Amino acid sequence: GSLKPKPAPDVYLRAAAELGANPAETVALEDSSSGVRAARAAGLTVWAVPNDYTRMQDFSAAHAVYPNLTAVREFFQNGK
Repeated sequence: GSLKPKPAPDVYLRAAAELGANPAETVALEDSSSGVRAARAAGLTVWAVPNDYTRMQDFSAAHAVYPNLTAVREFFQNGK
């Protein structure tokens, strides 16, 4: 069957099922507000990393917002 597009949670639920992952123990990196809403609806923790095209969108539903992927990498390397 076909998956509904974001902000429906279908893509995240399918990916978690295929990987055998528990959505509640999974982090999604998203660059759009519709992606944030999709991941939240699937029960994932969501970190937003806006890009030049999405920077003005509302990311308030994300658990965290990072300015770029370098900052995400630094979080994993340094814990902050």
